[in-house]
Amino acid sequence: MTAKQHLRQVRDVDVSIDAKLEQIMRLRVRAENLRSLSSAGGNTHTRDKMGECLEKIEELESKINEDINRQIDLKADIYDKIRELENTDYKTLLELKYLNFETWEKVAEKMNRSVSGVHVLHAKALRKINV
Repeated sequence: MTAKQHLRQVRDVDVSIDAKLEQIMRLRVRAENLRSLSSAGGNTHTRDKMGECLEKIEELESKINEDINRQIDLKADIYDKIRELENTDYKTLLELKYLNFETWEKVAEKMNRSVSGVHVLHAKALRKINV
């Protein structure tokens, strides 16, 4: 995997984490609905089935949280690799592009450089980062 491909994973990770957080919210709503139904009464068999469903929801939420933690670790690894760079311009450029998801035009504007100058700096930064 190239440095550029490694850094680009951050956007995919962010999208995936957001999707997983939405899944967790939906699971919690379902769990709350089941708890409300369960507390409303019903026979023992129905309450047992609802309890099984709640356990499955909790297991799934735990698995999703494990996935999120792995993805956060990947993002932290990429962040650390950027921080390890000695050149401040390289760090700034890579943070703006890969952690803040800025366009090349915005990166150039924020760094007070031309877009072509930012591309040259980007190529140098990619050669220096250890992935």
